[in-house]
Amino acid sequence: MFLSLTLKAMSSIVFFIILARVVNVETFGNFMFYYSVATIVVLLIDYGYSITLIKDLTKNPTKTAEIINISFISKVVLSSIILIFSVFISSGNYLFTVIILALTFDSFNQFFCFGYRAIDKFKLETKVSTISTAIHVITIIPITLISKDIQVITLTFLFTKCLGLIYSHYIFRKEYNFNKFRLVKKKILLGTLSTNFPYMIHILIGTLYMQVDTILIKSFLGDENVGLYQGPARILAGGIILVNVFNSVFLPRFSSVKGNKSKLISLSKKMRLYTLSCGFLISSILYLFSYNIITLLFGIEYAASSNVLKIMAVVLMIRFFSSQYGTILTISNRQKLRAGAVSVALVINALSNIILIPHYGLEGAAISLLITVLFILFIYMLLTYFELKKLLLDRSTVMILVSFLTLIILERMI
Repeated sequence: MFLSLTLKAMSSIVFFIILARVVNVETFGNFMFYYSVATIVVLLIDYGYSITLIKDLTKNPTKTAEIINISFISKVVLSSIILIFSVFISSGNYLFTVIILALTFDSFNQFFCFGYRAIDKFKLETKVSTISTAIHVITIIPITLISKDIQVITLTFLFTKCLGLIYSHYIFRKEYNFNKFRLVKKKILLGTLSTNFPYMIHILIGTLYMQVDTILIKSFLGDENVGLYQGPARILAGGIILVNVFNSVFLPRFSSVKGNKSKLISLSKKMRLYTLSCGFLISSILYLFSYNIITLLFGIEYAASSNVLKIMAVVLMIRFFSSQYGTILTISNRQKLRAGAVSVALVINALSNIILIPHYGLEGAAISLLITVLFILFIYMLLTYFELKKLLLDRSTVMILVSFLTLIILERMI
């Protein structure tokens, strides 16, 4: 699974890098603006199933077919309403409509893979995800390089996501021997939506504070600056996918030891070692070689955003560090508290963006994001301490964090 999700992350980064090189900065910024908005809307369609489906199937493996059927029907109903409303509100904007359809197909593709994690069929998930990614890459990248037409590129983007969904659905039906999905009673449907709501709010707002800067940059600075900002933002997004990989791998394991405090603390130490080691390596490289990375990947036109990448490298390190706390709170049924904390973080992010962007431009947006993730880390640590009576800090953790801070100080002094 680690391999498949890493490949997916890399394929997205490669696509955006190539797109940024074949179209001008303003066109890239316009595409990424609609992509960011569509990403937010599709999270309503995801509706927290990336967490709840894995949790429910882990606890009730004998009810796999029933759980998946209920979740799927509720997802279809929800997505139909949201898609119709979104396209209507956008007045049928071409870019937005095509992108949101593509991301919806991708959302259902991922949905069919979630169940494999809960029953430890990681190889099957890897196979499905890898083939879907290969279909996307083999098709979209040549078309992008040859066509250089944003409308053709977005249609191809939609086509590849549709093919991935068809393949994923075929394997799913074959694996679970599903002949057809069955209608669900209204009471059960509403109960499922109610249960998932706190998870959806947390994920939605958690992503919204990562996207609201793009929306405000467009308002204050225009499409070209959106394009410049999205260079380092796409690199950060790729890094966060790796964070989510660790979360997905460890979530079933944390769920299996829920209630056993000593095993939970032991497992969190193992997760912390992996995430911080990976985070330190990636964030250090991004921070030290920000200018080289930006100009190499996106071109000299994006050189102005190299300092933004430095700040985002720090953001990424914090996200790696906070992942253990988020996973523990997830299995501890603290989603309402997490949703509340992230809601406050969204307000902080929006206000700080409004204050900082007019004065400091793109760097102001990145600083606002840094302030937000630091706030979330503080709240997560506080909630985890109330849960376990432990801060989950050991000598190796402190050494890695201090080493990263020292690296930043030395780089600023040279």
